Amino acid sequence: MTLVGGLSGAIGYVSVGTARSLVHAGMPVKVVALEAIDPSDEAIRSRRYPIVRPLNLVYARESDSINSFLALARSEDGQKVVKSLGFLPVESR
Repeated sequence: MTLVGGLSGAIGYVSVGTARSLVHAGMPVKVVALEAIDPSDEAIRSRRYPIVRPLNLVYARESDSINSFLALARSEDGQKVVKSLGFLPVESR
């Protein structure tokens, strides 16, 4: 993203969390509306924004340490970290 952000007129594709972090860090990044819809948390969560993708956590095999990490990631504290990094937390099910 550093290369694309430094080229006038360049276009790149990153997650909204990454884009928000880059904007916050002062990178010359513009987050754009698509089909007249801004990528707000609500538009992404409701899937009205036309490009939405989940974060996938991939591991080779289940283990106690993997299960502990997944439990942390899904916990209230883990979701606070997710949100603090500019990403959308997992909705309670």
